[in-house]
Amino acid sequence: MPAPDDPQPRVAVATIVVRGNRVLLGERLVPRVWQFPGGHLQFGESFFACAQRETFEETGLRIDCRAIGPTINTVQHDPPSHYATVFVVAESDSGAARCREPDKCGRWDWFAWHALPEPLFAPSAALIVTRFDPFPCLGGPAP
Repeated sequence: MPAPDDPQPRVAVATIVVRGNRVLLGERLVPRVWQFPGGHLQFGESFFACAQRETFEETGLRIDCRAIGPTINTVQHDPPSHYATVFVVAESDSGAARCREPDKCGRWDWFAWHALPEPLFAPSAALIVTRFDPFPCLGGPAP
């Protein structure tokens, strides 16, 4: 881990989990924002493997990864952090999302893509500004 006075860029994977015409978001506890399941890419891990691992660790859901979405570059200065977040589009057709990390996430819920809750975690908010639509990655337009 880099020293606090020498921050280094990190790579994160965020998973846009789709079920029907909704996507899964969790309410992060600190800071209190909504985010997609995800976390740090581990050495040697593929983006799909990271998406599957992190989604299962956080929600208990098994997913079918379909596509790599945009990469969002987020730099914050207080505290300093720099993340390249790779978005993965995946499907989950069964099971209930559970808070498997209750110290980090208060709840999981499903939302329409064009009616996401606020505030969103910085990389997710930056993704929305790009007007990315995950549904064509699954073979059809957004419902």
